[in-house]
Amino acid sequence: MKKITYEDLLLFKDGEFDFVETLSDEFDCTKAHSRAFEAMKAGFDIKSRDYNIFVVGDTGTGRRTFVRQTVERVAKDSRLASDWIYVNNFNDQWNPNAIALKAGTAKTLKKDIKKLLEDSLKALDSLFEGEVYQQKAQELKTEYDKRQKDLWNDITAKSKELGFNLKIAPNGIITNPIKDGKHISQEEIDNLEGKEREAYESNLVKCKQLVEGYLYKSRVLNNEYEEETEKMNVESAQFALKPIFSKYEKKYKQYKEITDFLDKILEDMTDNLMILMGDSEEEIQKMYSRYQINVFVDHTDEKGAPVIFELNPTYSNLFGKIEYLSRNGYLYTDHTLIKPGSFHKANGGYIIFEAKDVLNDFYVWDTLKKMLYSERITVENVESRSGYSSLATIKPEPIPLDVKVILIGEPYLYDLLYEMDPDFEKLFRIKAEFDYELNNNTENRRLVASFMKTVIKEKQLKDITPDGVQTIMEYLLRLSGSKQKISTTFSKISDLLIEASRLATLEDKEKVDESLLKRTLAMKEHRVSLEREKIDEMIQQGDIIIKTKGEAVGELNGLSVLNTGDYVFGIPARINSDYSLGSSGIVDIQREVDMSGKIYKKAVLTLESFFEANYSKDFPLSVKATTSFEQTYGEIDGDSATIAETISLISAISHIPIKQGIAVTGSMSLKGEVQSVGGISEKVEGFYRVCKRCGLTGEQGVVIPNKNLDSLILKDEVVEAVKKGDFHIWTVDHLYEAIEIMMGKPAGLKGKKGKFPKDSVNFMLMKNLEKFHKKMQEEHENDSKNPEAEKEHQQHCSDKNK
Repeated sequence: MKKITYEDLLLFKDGEFDFVETLSDEFDCTKAHSRAFEAMKAGFDIKSRDYNIFVVGDTGTGRRTFVRQTVERVAKDSRLASDWIYVNNFNDQWNPNAIALKAGTAKTLKKDIKKLLEDSLKALDSLFEGEVYQQKAQELKTEYDKRQKDLWNDITAKSKELGFNLKIAPNGIITNPIKDGKHISQEEIDNLEGKEREAYESNLVKCKQLVEGYLYKSRVLNNEYEEETEKMNVESAQFALKPIFSKYEKKYKQYKEITDFLDKILEDMTDNLMILMGDSEEEIQKMYSRYQINVFVDHTDEKGAPVIFELNPTYSNLFGKIEYLSRNGYLYTDHTLIKPGSFHKANGGYIIFEAKDVLNDFYVWDTLKKMLYSERITVENVESRSGYSSLATIKPEPIPLDVKVILIGEPYLYDLLYEMDPDFEKLFRIKAEFDYELNNNTENRRLVASFMKTVIKEKQLKDITPDGVQTIMEYLLRLSGSKQKISTTFSKISDLLIEASRLATLEDKEKVDESLLKRTLAMKEHRVSLEREKIDEMIQQGDIIIKTKGEAVGELNGLSVLNTGDYVFGIPARINSDYSLGSSGIVDIQREVDMSGKIYKKAVLTLESFFEANYSKDFPLSVKATTSFEQTYGEIDGDSATIAETISLISAISHIPIKQGIAVTGSMSLKGEVQSVGGISEKVEGFYRVCKRCGLTGEQGVVIPNKNLDSLILKDEVVEAVKKGDFHIWTVDHLYEAIEIMMGKPAGLKGKKGKFPKDSVNFMLMKNLEKFHKKMQEEHENDSKNPEAEKEHQQHCSDKNK
């Protein structure tokens, strides 16, 4: 048992943070999270699809900043990733080809292709409008015109010999019969008789055969002319274009896929010269788009491996998509409308995103796993991936995947995935755990101070004084719940500095000092403490009964903690106990009506076991003892009230009053040892706050576990009250020490004869228990003389057991 002094509550020595005035260290996040850094470094070094990284840590500990800085540091010294382009597949336009290029080459190639096409079209225009080509074309036409004319002259001469004159009409060739060089009419033909008639009809058949033969030969000549013309055009075009294409083929000779693509363009252009040299702009544009390249991924301006932090990891943002255009009322797409996702951009480097965002969409998580397993990434719209689209679409060639995936999430997400998804363990073998606290030593204090300086510099805030740094450090100790640990909730440091800097600006102060920071903390607390103030008012007005003066039997103040989400505060809770004769043992009202959790029920059983082990060795307990938390209307849980309930019961049975100005908290073992509890600072401050409202007497205080002394980090007001003697704090290791403080009498230990010393609490307790036992025995003997009464008594006991 120890009474806490003012010196016990001090956290730092004077002048301990004077080094801040000359501090110039840059904040090194790897030192603050060395465990996570070592794990991530191992993940970076192992080049395997299975060794992706899951960063585990609480929100506000700087996980994102740490991961980004660590990855960027590693990526800076890594090799550049490849550019990727998609080009038209001339053999199958539904399956565009993917080509990898050296970083920065894709954009240059796109410009070169554009220039190549412009030069090619100019060359073709010059070619087909040039004098040489026109002369060749005219010579070829003249030659075939002469052959057509000779063919016509030959057939007309032969038809005249047969008595017919041929004439070309819009609907074909007309055969006109002649006689003696003159045209004869249909009437004259009808008047022909005998052999003359037969000769006419025979010659007419021969003439028609000559015409058919002419038409066939004429078509053959036309086909030959077209073929020769096309051959001449192709040869001329190739002659004009090859020098242009050769220039770029030499430039990109190291990329076989590019030289093959250029050959395909040349072949396709020469095969479609009529379209390219035609008058239809729409058709020309369609042909032009076939030769364009899609710069899918470009790393021109990057130095080192790519790092992508995807803040909105939807399916299309991660894995890309295929867009469509509307043309003449129908949807159209091609290789130029393939859009990359973050995985394509991060390929060859690192991609980071929040685990909870990925798990919100089944298709994202499922596609991510399949992609990592196959080590290839494809572009497919989510509606096609899910089977809900029947739209005809292209299927781009998959790209080899080489990326390190880094997920960031809370511990519960990691545990959930590890338990529920067998693939998770196989694909994310590196767990990088973020510690939520640092050891409180000089090196780490200097490290946290350097973080403050970094925040001030980056956000252009007011500078901070040494006593201001000490105030923030005390705040971090309180957040960690231990004097030996510094909380790494860096986001709270940033928030505090920003708000304190605002206050300094309003008050025209050059630096943020201790007083400014403490007022800032008070303002932050005031914004969220409305519920606490309402409860305090109800206690002060007597709506909630809490006694802070005098003594009472079986009644004391326990301490509890309420958490509203953004604010945690302590309030006292009145615990009452009473008893009657019986054999039911200890009855806890909250447990009986199912208003308690499992830990609380365990604590009540511990209390019962303690009573049986210490006060029921010589005779059975012949008492029905009842304990209850007064004015609680919701479920309660935890074991921090075990000491309080035990003392309350001992007081009720022994008839020894408890000091109402002293509250108590602590868990208890079966041996009566006082165990540590949570929220100790809030609990102490909560009871102090109530005592202050109701009036400090100089005798009030709290009893806490000795093991919680390291966790006791109090506000200045409470520390000053302890210094002045207005408020007291005791630490205890055993229940009996707490009894002595709260009842003003020693608990008493058994002597050699197994008896407690007189005037001790335990002596009075055992005396009353023994008296109850004798009284129960007398009643039982009286009942045994009355069979009916005995029967009723047994039935009553049976019902109670049920």
